[in-house]
Amino acid sequence: MEENPFPQTSKSGLFYPEAKGLRNFFTEEQMEKIVETSPAWLRPMILVSYYTGLREGELFALRWPMIDLNEGVIYLPSTKTLKDPTGRGQKVVMQRELIDLFRRLPRESELVFCRPGGEPYKRWHIFRPFKRVLRAVGIDPKKYSRKELRHTTASLMHRKGVPTLVLKDQLRHTNVKTTVDFYIGADVVYQREQIEKLSLGSGKIVGNDEFPSTRQIATA
Repeated sequence: MEENPFPQTSKSGLFYPEAKGLRNFFTEEQMEKIVETSPAWLRPMILVSYYTGLREGELFALRWPMIDLNEGVIYLPSTKTLKDPTGRGQKVVMQRELIDLFRRLPRESELVFCRPGGEPYKRWHIFRPFKRVLRAVGIDPKKYSRKELRHTTASLMHRKGVPTLVLKDQLRHTNVKTTVDFYIGADVVYQREQIEKLSLGSGKIVGNDEFPSTRQIATA
């Protein structure tokens, strides 16, 4: 074939547009309320999700042999972005508070988190309880869900000045563009803090000058 028969424009309707994510996330204050309000069985899962950025499926599949408390690293041999059943796979670096949390957790099964009897959790076991927690702390459960925990990990690290490439590695994205487009969010307060950095001369240039109206300019 001399020419590609497929349309070359995204407006043809053949291709999906490259849309960015909503990038919703919880503030630090909201996270504190969520943790305080959560039932005892759910609280460790929320904290691990927040401190690591693990996906929901990765959290439910987390097993004790995958956690190296001495090194402070979680090894994920098989994830959404990597299939490596023969090696130790991707690394998730843990902070001291998370290491201490794992040391305090009971080991009732090979799974880190399991239901009574050792059965693994499924999404529907967590979905409604987490929604109830959000409602209890005044967050709209129709706009937010558990998936915002992963976005919160990236967004709050970003707000604290963590480089984007570090965020990419923590979330284990194959492309930093995914991190930027879908996982780094900014609320109005943070956006205003950043835009204030554009002030000229601490406001002295604008001062108290009175500017002419458009009518005055037109008749000048």
